[in-house]
Amino acid sequence: MDGFPKFSNSAQMGEIGVALVRCLFTQQFRWIFRPVHQEQDFGIDGYVDIVNDNSQVTGRSFAVQVKCGGSYLKESNYGEYWYVGENKHLNYLLNHPVPVVVILVNPDTKDFFWGAFDINNTEEHGKNWRMPIPQSQKLTPDAKPFLKRLAGEEKDYRDALDWYWKLNGLLGENSNQLACVISRDEIESQDFSGAIGFFNRILVNSSLARKRQGTVEISIYGYDLDPRELFEISEVRYYLQALEPRIKHWFFFLSSAPTSHSLKLLMSCVCGVQTFKAGYIEINQMDKAAFMLRNFDWLNEITEELNLPPEENERISQAIFEYFSS
Repeated sequence: MDGFPKFSNSAQMGEIGVALVRCLFTQQFRWIFRPVHQEQDFGIDGYVDIVNDNSQVTGRSFAVQVKCGGSYLKESNYGEYWYVGENKHLNYLLNHPVPVVVILVNPDTKDFFWGAFDINNTEEHGKNWRMPIPQSQKLTPDAKPFLKRLAGEEKDYRDALDWYWKLNGLLGENSNQLACVISRDEIESQDFSGAIGFFNRILVNSSLARKRQGTVEISIYGYDLDPRELFEISEVRYYLQALEPRIKHWFFFLSSAPTSHSLKLLMSCVCGVQTFKAGYIEINQMDKAAFMLRNFDWLNEITEELNLPPEENERISQAIFEYFSS
């Protein structure tokens, strides 16, 4: 009678295999097995969440593909079974975000054999591909250490997070000025990592970045015995010229207080400067215009990224204009 859909032998075996694997992980491993609904099965039958010896769910997991029945348990001459996969599943498995374990199930003996999917352990097989699974590699609780290593050992991040949050709290105290300290050694070796790391640290999240707006100073040390002004020292000029586009958000972070010299130091190093005997300097006006234009563009960029209202951008911009006008 053909008037009803059929529950095929292969579908029955698939259901039996997944049920047996789920029972194995739940009862013997005491881990969590999360099956994938058949209509969403694209080569993965379930996920296993690792539970540690303290009954804690660790967040580490791996995916499983289950094949059940005698057709998958044909032994080779080398004590191996061959798992044969379809080529259409290869990219899916290779792009999978967690490791994939292939499990072959003998429904009669309740034996399970496993192997981790590794493209380096596969070979072409006609129009498909295959990978060996050692007959000696039975899936029992003795395999726990290997599966844990495959998924990656769990880490307790609490101490690191406590320190991270405390440091963010200290960095976010608006009453504190922050100094981006650049040494003479860094300048002479053209090492930008310290300065870039400093600004990346206060850009680690939007809340901290907003709190540090207008609170940063540039501090350059190592030239105390040099009678020249910092902007007159060629290596300092070259360093800040190269650093400017690497940081970009100077107008947002550097202080525009009248007593601050950081923005003026940056401008006098980046732009052409003429020094007069009377002790004052004159910035090349074309260089200054270009400096202002690109830095205001970068200011617009970061205020948009941080979702600041237009009024805040206007406030910062006005403070910058007043700073350079004084």
